[in-house]
Amino acid sequence: MELVPLFFVTFTIVLAVNLFLDKMIMNREMTRYVFFNNLFICFLISLVLTNIFYLQSLMS
Repeated sequence: MELVPLFFVTFTIVLAVNLFLDKMIMNREMTRYVFFNNLFICFLISLVLTNIFYLQSLMS
């Protein structure tokens, strides 16, 4: 299993969901601070999910 493509796919999906929820549900103005905060949060979530997928593939 290749981890880099998996990370970027996971990062893209998490970022899209996060930006959608931030704009539509919370109705916040998309400032530079909010956008970079979302990028950092998505990066951390994607790292955790990629590690979970990797560990799961090692166990099977």
